Amino acid sequence: MSSLSRVVFPLLAVAALHAQVSSSAYRVLGQMDLHQNGLNMVQGVELNQTAGIALDTRGGQTHLYISDSRNSRVLAWADTASYQIGDAPTLVLGQPGPQFTNPLGIGTKGFNSPLGLAINPSNGDLYVADFGNHRVLRS
Repeated sequence: MSSLSRVVFPLLAVAALHAQVSSSAYRVLGQMDLHQNGLNMVQGVELNQTAGIALDTRGGQTHLYISDSRNSRVLAWADTASYQIGDAPTLVLGQPGPQFTNPLGIGTKGFNSPLGLAINPSNGDLYVADFGNHRVLRS
């Protein structure tokens, strides 16, 4: 088994254990409410071509990471249990702030079309497949 498989498969198992099944959606990320589907107004909470999601369940909270590919960033929320519709992310990776969306090149802080995400469940390291820059980054 590859080292990446050892990280991804436990993450999927943990996510499946903590998933709650509902007959309909009751929260939304990327839009102001459940009735909107506007394209990327970039007020800090919108998403444009989401490609990956990762959950970190260490410490009694479920931290959520979403790759926002067309905005060249990864957004994170500290606790999915307390998240409300329209809440801004608690962390923005790959951009100087939530209203920024341009690829920042191959420096240490920029992404260009981040796609897949994975969390190392033992220490919380986040791995990002930075598609447009042809690399994988660890945060």
